[in-house]
Amino acid sequence: MLHQNMNCILSIKLHNEQINTDNGEAKPITIADFDTQIVDHKGQFEFDNNSVPFDFNGSKLIWMDYLSKKQRVVCMFDFQKDEKTELMDLKNSDGLVYHMKLYENKVIYVKNTKEVMVLDTETADEK
Repeated sequence: MLHQNMNCILSIKLHNEQINTDNGEAKPITIADFDTQIVDHKGQFEFDNNSVPFDFNGSKLIWMDYLSKKQRVVCMFDFQKDEKTELMDLKNSDGLVYHMKLYENKVIYVKNTKEVMVLDTETADEK
């Protein structure tokens, strides 16, 4: 279910920063529902200065993590399943990847500044 009146706030761990996890609420994603005024904390992972958020549609968030100079991974967090999924690995040969947009069960993005690509999030098939 797509939630239209949601706000997504990411907590990004900066280099050498300690995050207090003693209270169990130091999770990287904070969701605020404008209609109900409910705030919830999600995720069992961290964002850092190598994480690039792309899109949030109210039920899913996609971003890219730089694992090294030569390797990147595109991830998705599904709020209904409370689950992080790695959608695809990218290498240097994949070139620039940007303008990722969620649409239904697809991710539409631009690759190598000229190719419009579509990735099915359920099957990981790329077209």
